[in-house]
Amino acid sequence: MLVAVLGVAAAAAALANPLGLRWLFVVALAVALLGAIARVLIVIQQERVAGVRETVALKRRLRVPETVISEVNPQRVGIDPAAQSVLPGGSIPQYVPRLVDETIRRAIEDAVDGSDPWIIVVSGPSKVGKSRTLFEALQSCLLHEKLCLVAPVDGDALRSLLDDPPVRLRESKPILWLDDLEPFVAQGVTLDTLHEWHEATGMPVLATYGGKGSERVGESPGMRELTELTRTLLQHAREILLDATTSSELARLPSAVSPGVRSEIARHGLAAYLVAAPALERKLATRRHGPGDPESVGGAAVVYAAVDWSLCGRTDAIPAETLRRLWSAYIEDGIADTDGAFEEGVEWALRPVAGSIALLRRAGGYVAYDYIVSFVRGRPDAVDPRDEAWACATDTLDPGQAFAVGVSAWAYDRVRYAITAFEIARSGGTREVAGRASFNLALAHRRRGEVAETAEAYRGAVRSGHPDAGPRAAAALGVLLQQQGDLEGAREAFQTAVDSGNLEASTTAAVSLGVLLELQGDLRAARRSYEYASDAPDQDVRAVALLQLSALLEREGDHVGAQRAYRDAVATGPDETEVTARAGWRVRPSAGSAS
Repeated sequence: MLVAVLGVAAAAAALANPLGLRWLFVVALAVALLGAIARVLIVIQQERVAGVRETVALKRRLRVPETVISEVNPQRVGIDPAAQSVLPGGSIPQYVPRLVDETIRRAIEDAVDGSDPWIIVVSGPSKVGKSRTLFEALQSCLLHEKLCLVAPVDGDALRSLLDDPPVRLRESKPILWLDDLEPFVAQGVTLDTLHEWHEATGMPVLATYGGKGSERVGESPGMRELTELTRTLLQHAREILLDATTSSELARLPSAVSPGVRSEIARHGLAAYLVAAPALERKLATRRHGPGDPESVGGAAVVYAAVDWSLCGRTDAIPAETLRRLWSAYIEDGIADTDGAFEEGVEWALRPVAGSIALLRRAGGYVAYDYIVSFVRGRPDAVDPRDEAWACATDTLDPGQAFAVGVSAWAYDRVRYAITAFEIARSGGTREVAGRASFNLALAHRRRGEVAETAEAYRGAVRSGHPDAGPRAAAALGVLLQQQGDLEGAREAFQTAVDSGNLEASTTAAVSLGVLLELQGDLRAARRSYEYASDAPDQDVRAVALLQLSALLEREGDHVGAQRAYRDAVATGPDETEVTARAGWRVRPSAGSAS
């Protein structure tokens, strides 16, 4: 339409001068001017529509709209609403300062200024106040008025921000906020992903670790890292530990807090108390919503089924139909296995004990409250997740979820389910996930004595090209093949590990390769392997390499070199008695040298 109007205007202007019709020329100018204005308005409208579309798309990917820190609602970025009347502030109670506040604040400011490390992680168990402490430290930064918070809803949202960054994020100083690091890792967010963020923005990543994310992925007792993926990420981060509030921190509570409440806070920790931990424990233990209420055996079964889903390593919500199926395995005799009884149990579990805090919450399915997952797992009478829960947890095509389930199954010594989960993870995961899944799959097969399957899984890890799992798998494959009498295959595997460039795996494999080369009579090559391994970063590997080198030199008649290598082995750390006992022999000192 616009093109047609402009065409008519041009024709009119062309006729005006020859015909002497000045009014026609004016009309033509007016038409052209109106057309230009219309074109500008259309462009503006198109830009406005595009901006609205970008805003809508961005909202779907972020927990809160990108904005300066001071305008962020903390409850929208992972800080649980409190159900309390102890402190001023209601659902966002007055902050009680922590001993680590200054440490976190300085770490953030240094990272913003470009110093390493640029990943800052506050770690600790569930409900000790990690998210609130990190958020308060961020708000107290000197530059907080110039910083904006970017809190993606999940791993896919983060990757989409990297693939197609909105203009407003490119023009601001965005802090990446990953409350609960574990689910992001399970969804395929790796150190490389965070590197991409840092390179694109120059800004740091703030995260929490060890709380409700850990409970949802089923971290087993004693495990500090959920997976090797998280371990790698944490090794490149400034990790600041936070535990339950200390007595000195609790001394800062307002004087109006009663002695009884102080005692409960000291028992549960302030953060846990403020989100109704005692009431949650009492409800689940008594199976009564309130004093005098009837027991809900079916409701407790719903909660235990959802808890086991988390303990099995699932970071996502359990779908309603899956929870219904699993619930049947948890109800006691005498409870009707009907849809009605199940719905009653769900309703009981969803009913808040205070404020909005309940044993279970809806989230596209159902999620057990993280504090209760920790409480159930830590009880003296705690039992491992049931077979029915493992079967449901491994029923997934998501490589990240499968990997987390495999790690949890391995920790619980449920090798059968670990194998199932790791097979899923290696078949469709990224190189990072597939490589580690293949390596872990080999360990699971090895525990069951399945030699052929173990070897094939190790080869899969090598083929994955993973820079850590691949070389480690090659070294382990060499040991396995040597035990099976396949010396040429073992030598090839050891050499692959040595050539990998992974210092830890290559030096470990070099010791094994040297021993094999000695057995085959290639003493010169064996010596080179031992000399290479003598620079190993691991103290024990270095000591063993030097001991082997010393023995080889002694065998060749180089007594001075043998004595020097032996002394270097002793100098790595263990005393001479321990080194000698581990080696099973003693190097003969050369004439005139100190023994």
